[in-house]
Amino acid sequence: RVFKVLRVLRLVRFIRIIRILDARLRGKDTSEVIAEHMQRFDLLFGLIKAHRGAQRALVGYFGNHGEVESVEVARCLLQSETSVYKAMTLCTMEEEHLEDWLIEELSVCHSNMRVAREMEAYLLGAREAGVLTASEAESLVHTVHHHMHRFAEQLGDLRHGRALKPRFTKTSVVDECEVEQARKVLENDSGGFNENADVPCRSGGSAA
Repeated sequence: RVFKVLRVLRLVRFIRIIRILDARLRGKDTSEVIAEHMQRFDLLFGLIKAHRGAQRALVGYFGNHGEVESVEVARCLLQSETSVYKAMTLCTMEEEHLEDWLIEELSVCHSNMRVAREMEAYLLGAREAGVLTASEAESLVHTVHHHMHRFAEQLGDLRHGRALKPRFTKTSVVDECEVEQARKVLENDSGGFNENADVPCRSGGSAA
């Protein structure tokens, strides 16, 4: 039994090494610390969503027009809600180890994946209803699948610590710097620009 456990540990370690090598070959650095916290955060967030969905389904199936009238159902809901609060506490602890843009990027990717699935179902329904031809629906669905692949790839990079900069979102630091640069350009056009003035950026650099 001990040797079986050791084999499993070696296999897990080998898979981790393969992932690191694959990221290096694709020119992406890997942060094991970010990957560990991100995987925990994503797992806990998924647990919260699953519990909330199960609560709604339980009330819809055993309740009376959305009202809980059974003690057993109420007990199940309270136990589930207790697990939700525990997961939320742990999720907050993991979030403290992650940068804000990582959480925002994760949320944007999940939301875009959900919208893409809804769009795919809508297009397939339009094809079945005869609104779109088969070739038109296939072309549109192919485009949706292309974007879904991009979002899924970014989700994988986020979970494994390979995403070191935002891909679908912009940080507030970059936005403020760009606004300041635009303001300086306008001042230059109006004749009030100082050629030696630097544009302050919160990221630590400066642009002229």
